[in-house]
Amino acid sequence: DGLPPTTWSRSAFGKAFVRSSPRGQHLWFHKSGIAGLPLKGLTDAEIRQAATAELHKARPSTKGRVEATAVVNWNASPWVRGHLAHRGPGQITALGHVVARPHGRIHFAGEHTAVTMMGMEGAMESGERAAVEALGALG
Repeated sequence: DGLPPTTWSRSAFGKAFVRSSPRGQHLWFHKSGIAGLPLKGLTDAEIRQAATAELHKARPSTKGRVEATAVVNWNASPWVRGHLAHRGPGQITALGHVVARPHGRIHFAGEHTAVTMMGMEGAMESGERAAVEALGALG
């Protein structure tokens, strides 16, 4: 369709990125729900089918050329207890200094302890802060 394969979209599939591997190029989708449906409770086959249908709807040129072949469903993982840190108005001011406070020799890092960024950037911000704190504690 003349558009780049990497897509940031307001459609149901959200974002699609091209990734290369030894087996070829792959389109990677990032979405916590397809067409407004939560992924929890859906089988991988149902998720693949919904993702493929939404891509074809948003980008008709992909029909017959691109389909979902694998799923990583973080909602179904028993080890995932959340995705992004979401804070309400005033929560960073009220609680931000508490969640990152060291406890003895333990220094906390993670997106939820970041002040200026979220996602991976927040995780890196907090990791740098915790490393400086730990080094400072060593003298």
